[in-house]
Amino acid sequence: MTSDPMVSLAAAVAEAPGSYAFLLGWGVPSDAGVPTGQEVFWRAVADLYRTAHGAEETPADEEVAGWLTEISRRAKLTYSEVLEEIAPDAPTRQAVLAKHFDQVEPGPTYELIAQLADRGLVRVFVTTNFDRLLERALQARGIEPVVITSDAELATAPSREHADCYVLKTHGDYLKETIRNAPAEVAALEPGMTTELQAVFDGYGLVVVGYSGSDEAISNALRRRASRHGLYWIARAELREPARGLVEAGGGRLIVRQSASEFLGDLEHGT
Repeated sequence: MTSDPMVSLAAAVAEAPGSYAFLLGWGVPSDAGVPTGQEVFWRAVADLYRTAHGAEETPADEEVAGWLTEISRRAKLTYSEVLEEIAPDAPTRQAVLAKHFDQVEPGPTYELIAQLADRGLVRVFVTTNFDRLLERALQARGIEPVVITSDAELATAPSREHADCYVLKTHGDYLKETIRNAPAEVAALEPGMTTELQAVFDGYGLVVVGYSGSDEAISNALRRRASRHGLYWIARAELREPARGLVEAGGGRLIVRQSASEFLGDLEHGT
C-alpha cells in the first residue's frame, strides 16, 4: 500500500469510476457563504439570548457564551437542541433555516464535485445538508440527479442502480417538510432511509468531506459498514472524536487538506 492515501484514492476512483460515494457535511457549502453547523449553532444561541433578555441587539460572543454556560440546563445543548428550542416544529425550522440558503449560489467546492460527477467518476452522494447547492451545481452541468429526502420519495423514485446521479439527503430539504435536525429526528432515520444509507455505505467506497461524525444515525451506519472498498476521511488536521473513532473502526485513512476545494482539486488532478 502506498504511504500517500491521496494517491491510493485517486487511483481507485480512476480505475473503477462510480465505485466510490461521497458523504458530504456542513463544511462543504461554507465557501458558498453558507454558515457551518457551528456558526448556525451560535446564531441560534444569540436568538435565544435576545428572546430571554428582550434585547434587539446581540452582545459580544463572550457574553453570549457566558450566559449559555450559566444556564445549567442549556449548557450542553447541541446545535439541534438549540434549534428545537427556537423552532419546535418542522415548518418553523424551515423558515429559520431558509435565511441561510436563499439567494446563495454554489461555490468552488460544489462546482468541483459536479465536475467529478460530469466525468462519471462519482455518481452517488450522501449529504446531511438541507440546501440545494449540490443539485444546482449538478444541474448547471446538465446533470439531473435523483434526489431522495424521505421514505415516500424512496418508494417512488428511480432506483439508485438506474440513476446516472443519485443524491441521498439524510436530513431532508429546507424547502420541504422533510427536514430532520431535532435530536430525536437525527438519532434515527426513517426505516427506508436507514436501509438505503446502509446499502450505500456497504456497497461503495466512501469519501467523507466536511463532516464531523456527530449524527447518531449516520455514525451508527458507519460503524456497521461492511465494504470491500476503502474509507477516506478528509480533514484539516488530525481528527477528534467522534470522527477519529469512526475512521479507526472502519479501517479508514485520513487525508489532510486545508479545504474541501483543495482536496477536490488534488483528486481531479490525480484522476
